Amino acid sequence: MFSSYPFNVNHELGDLIMLAHSIEFMNKHTNTGEVGIIIKIYDKNYDHNNVYDCRVILKCGGELDCWFGEIINLSKVKVDKQ
Repeated sequence: MFSSYPFNVNHELGDLIMLAHSIEFMNKHTNTGEVGIIIKIYDKNYDHNNVYDCRVILKCGGELDCWFGEIINLSKVKVDKQ
């Protein structure tokens, strides 16, 4: 499991995530709040060539490499019940 800043949660394969902000890269754009699933976590100890933390598949069907700080892990969100 890997921890992320600033949300300080662990990420695992298959976790449901949401993009914390919009991302635009190479003429592709995704909106804030887009949901997806983590399909790959990159091993930083093995390969330093990949700068990203994980790969997600989005609801729209596209795949995106991103850092843990760019996503909110909905599988691990704790809601206070009052």
